[in-house]
Amino acid sequence: MIRWITTVIIILLCLAPAAGYGQVYLSLSFDDPQTTVSPVLSWQQRNAHILQTLHKHKLQSILFVCGKRVNTEDGAQLLQSWDGAGHSLAHHSWSHRNFGAAGMDLATFREDFLRCDSLIKPFRHYTRLYRFPYLKEGERRAQIDSCRDFLATQQYANGYVSIDASDWYIDGLLRDTLAANPNANTGVFRDFYIRHILERSYYYDSLATALTGRKVKHVLLLHHNLLNALLLDDLIVALKQQHFIFIDAAEAYRDPLYRQHPATVPAGESIIWSMAKATGRYEDQLRYPAEDGVYEEAALRALLQQAAKH
Repeated sequence: MIRWITTVIIILLCLAPAAGYGQVYLSLSFDDPQTTVSPVLSWQQRNAHILQTLHKHKLQSILFVCGKRVNTEDGAQLLQSWDGAGHSLAHHSWSHRNFGAAGMDLATFREDFLRCDSLIKPFRHYTRLYRFPYLKEGERRAQIDSCRDFLATQQYANGYVSIDASDWYIDGLLRDTLAANPNANTGVFRDFYIRHILERSYYYDSLATALTGRKVKHVLLLHHNLLNALLLDDLIVALKQQHFIFIDAAEAYRDPLYRQHPATVPAGESIIWSMAKATGRYEDQLRYPAEDGVYEEAALRALLQQAAKH
């Protein structure tokens, strides 16, 4: 425990400029709940661990539901557990297709949307927010506008993220590691995960402050996965030690930031990324895609190889 805390402190000292980042206001959102098999924990245990961590830290989150992943009795039980705990249930499509891809049309989007909407609508904490799969909203102006107009007819807003990240990639390597050895030490994953979220949070918060002139209320993109079942508590504790202020997702979405519709083509990514792209002033620092496993792969695999030698 002392070793990993020391590691995180060293990382933070390297990250923080002399002037400091200031406070970061952060809420948590989770995509893609599912009841598939994973190493070490059953889906019920994964789900319970995440919910227990949120309860421990007195946080109300939001779950973005991909319908096809929970269209079973187990899936209904999972959704009910979140609804019963007071967390919001929002829309993440039925099929998790990339609606920004060429050939996608409004009819396909509409059919997919309505199918998932009917699944989540009966729940008490049903929330009219739609998060595009892969954060991809469209490759053409007409495509983008038609989907946005349709969402407006359904009284839906965009379930933007302000801080994008690649927890899904770390989760994939963690699963592979634990599948091969259920007793493997997860310390490397913990340290890397905390560093990754801190880096992405500081980056997007700094960019948001430059764009808006104020401290915005952030929505962090995470996933309902094994990584967060095992390490979410460590992440929250580490962020609190760096003076992050945790807020409920509903409070974050009241920030005017999330009512923006940047005129970028293609559309998507973090709302902060999109706003920066629309200005034309940040081309030297905006990568595309904004986040992806390819950006994290070399560093994480190197750490895993180093750990395997000891």
